[in-house]
Amino acid sequence: MEHRAETRFETEQIVRVATLGEPPEEFLAQIENVSGTGLRLLVDRFVPAGMPLKIEWNQILLLGDVCYCQPAERGFAIGLQLEHALLHTGELARLAQALLGEAQPSPTADLQAAPVRKRPDR
Repeated sequence: MEHRAETRFETEQIVRVATLGEPPEEFLAQIENVSGTGLRLLVDRFVPAGMPLKIEWNQILLLGDVCYCQPAERGFAIGLQLEHALLHTGELARLAQALLGEAQPSPTADLQAAPVRKRPDR
């Protein structure tokens, strides 16, 4: 029986990942599961614990830190604790272009930042 604080949702979404350490790297990953405070990613390389990552997923930008990286069936599995999430990044880009005089603004009523719930201390 699993004793997790949050429900995890299974998925097979492909996302773009960028390391925010030195040297910076960009690569694709598959989300295996997602919860309110974290992701489990399947990747083709080792990424050390503590490495900050940026995840681009549809119109969502996620920032978090690697909790673990362990060998998996094909490559490695990364546990990522989420720190920040920004939703509707396409709309944000259009707004930035409009503010710079490069395009006409579109409605921004649905532009929002999503707080990430912190995992309870154990």
